[in-house]
Amino acid sequence: MSNLLPIQERRGAWSAVRARGLLAFGIFLILSALCGALALAPSVAVVHGALAQETRDAAAAPNRAEDTQALIEAQALLVQLAGVQSTSTPASTIVDVLAKRSPGMTISHITFTAGTFPTLSFVGSALKGDDINTFRAAVSKDSRFSNVAVPISALVGAGDGDFTMTINGAF
Repeated sequence: MSNLLPIQERRGAWSAVRARGLLAFGIFLILSALCGALALAPSVAVVHGALAQETRDAAAAPNRAEDTQALIEAQALLVQLAGVQSTSTPASTIVDVLAKRSPGMTISHITFTAGTFPTLSFVGSALKGDDINTFRAAVSKDSRFSNVAVPISALVGAGDGDFTMTINGAF
């Protein structure tokens, strides 16, 4: 099959096809932009409404000096109450307990159980049975601990110096 159109008219036909394609593509882009704008319109309305509400709230707000004074008083109260709240962590509690052990004692395992009644368990061994009792007595003096328990068999030296000490308290 041969092309019957002269070269000049063939170029003109292709120009018309190209122009229609570009026109269609341009209309498609304009419609896509319009759909995107319509999809974003509710979000824009919400943002402008929120900004208008903030402006109205700022104009109708009471004296900021009273709020500042209340904030200063609250911060002062928090400073006073800082000593009442528990500030120790399980890690610092473990360090404090380990500092109270005798030189001949070794701790081989430490277990922390969190919850309403936190528990620390220390598994170790001592060269002398008296060291275990001294360690238990030193730990019992700490006010953070409500209960310090060591099995009686470990206290009387009925083993090879192995012991397990369980501590309950607020830490």
